[in-house]
Amino acid sequence: DGWANHPRVVFESGMNEPLAHRIYAGAQAFAMPSRFEPCGLSQLIAMRYGTLPVVRETGGLVDTVPEDVGFRFAAATPDALATACRQALTALGDRAGWQARVERAMTLDFSWDGPARHYLDLYGAVLNAERPAAPR
Repeated sequence: DGWANHPRVVFESGMNEPLAHRIYAGAQAFAMPSRFEPCGLSQLIAMRYGTLPVVRETGGLVDTVPEDVGFRFAAATPDALATACRQALTALGDRAGWQARVERAMTLDFSWDGPARHYLDLYGAVLNAERPAAPR
């Protein structure tokens, strides 16, 4: 069928949000080789669309891109990025494996629902905890 045999790379300069969403939705992979990334939304948006991220292991990218979903690399070098991209292309050739990654990516939950429940439970436990006697 050839869909994995003809990868294309496109570069667009400037900000165009409608085009960005079309790219997220139409791409198989999204490269984000940041040297520094405190959080990052692009990889989250890409995964929601089923586009698998290729990311450098830094900051929020490590926290949000599981190894069974995206493709991660440690060194901030062109060779490391190229190796991760080759791994993604190899994985793209396994249609069932790729689809499993896509489905996992699209079901990840980065909402505040879980953390908010955790904090409410924590605050409740603190409020209900025995208070030690005050020192005299």
